[in-house]
Amino acid sequence: MVRLLISVEGHSEYKFTNEVIVPHLAEHRVFVDTQNMKSNISIDKISQKLNNLIHNYDSTNPI
Repeated sequence: MVRLLISVEGHSEYKFTNEVIVPHLAEHRVFVDTQNMKSNISIDKISQKLNNLIHNYDSTNPI
């Protein structure tokens, strides 16, 4: 099993991820968590949100 965290900027990216990407990857046993950054993102906001989540994953690779 693979768990993948996808960080998105806003509602439309969140909706696309959950309606298109998540079902496709689930067929391949890749389970996705989507983190909505809710627009107006900055490096500090990204760093804070993702650092709070990173401990829930066995390994991380930024892409």
